[in-house]
Amino acid sequence: MPPRHPDIAHALGLVRAALKQARTHDAVPKGQPYGLVVACSGGRDSVALLGLLALIADRDRLDLTVAHVDHGLRSSSEDDAAHVQALANRLGVRHVACRLQLGTKAAGVPARARAGRHDALESMRVAASARRIALAHTATDQAETMLLHLCRGAGLRGLGGMRAVEPDRPVVRPLLQLPRADTATLCARLGMAFVDDPTNDDDAHPRIRIRRDVLPALSEVRGGVEEALGAAARAARDAEDALRIWAEGERAQRSREAGGLDLSTWGGLPRAVRLRVLQAVVVDAGVAVDAIGRRTLDAIDRGVLAGGRKAWALCSGARVSTDGRTLQIHVSGRVRTPPTEPT
Repeated sequence: MPPRHPDIAHALGLVRAALKQARTHDAVPKGQPYGLVVACSGGRDSVALLGLLALIADRDRLDLTVAHVDHGLRSSSEDDAAHVQALANRLGVRHVACRLQLGTKAAGVPARARAGRHDALESMRVAASARRIALAHTATDQAETMLLHLCRGAGLRGLGGMRAVEPDRPVVRPLLQLPRADTATLCARLGMAFVDDPTNDDDAHPRIRIRRDVLPALSEVRGGVEEALGAAARAARDAEDALRIWAEGERAQRSREAGGLDLSTWGGLPRAVRLRVLQAVVVDAGVAVDAIGRRTLDAIDRGVLAGGRKAWALCSGARVSTDGRTLQIHVSGRVRTPPTEPT
């Protein structure tokens, strides 16, 4: 057990707050065992998370499994895997590992590595009968994600970044409010060695350039920029949740049994709500969300507001039409009635 220190106490407070939120969402009372698969690459962030969770595992009834995914993309990856196993053995925590077969010459290696890692971790979680996968994303990762999405012109959903507790995926991020600069210090105070991943210094990745150049420059303008961006992300998520609930309610109220979406008082709704309802009904008709651009949704919305009969051809054989009173979705020659309960 490491000596008590304010840095450790502060980090543990953040970890426990995230786990409390996860337990509440999963309806697991505090006194009952709570299974976590801790994804550990051997780097500073995941090692710090593992050390913190191990500190409170007995008291907080955490059933931990250390999981390591070897992507097989670096010559030192086997050493990293051995390091993680040694850490798990030292802590007396159950350990599982797997090695992916990606092939470095094929296209899209980063995306395939990410997808493969997610699938492997989920398989490990199921095998361990754990509730969630604990990921070591930090406030720095959140700030980088938010800035990347901002540069792509993302809406509220994208600007909201990552959630500490995912509602639709078995994932928890206990370090999401802790700056990455703190994790190396935490590892030292916990007496936990970590390995350095050279890909974290590869400026071919936009995220690395943001971490190395953009965030330090912003910090010179104003301190605490990572915490500020994290707060902005949480505000965006709150606004996104409110918008989603409002749009779902409008969609349910406007759906008609005879078919179509009632457009009465359509102009009285905020534009953000109108676009969200339009997107939802078109996606339900079978059109991929990525295939519906903002320009298309804007054009449909402007046409509806102008009144009269209009129609818009979409991909996947779908077509949107309006007679000025209702909106219809046509798919391959048939009319698709927007459901009363959003999917």
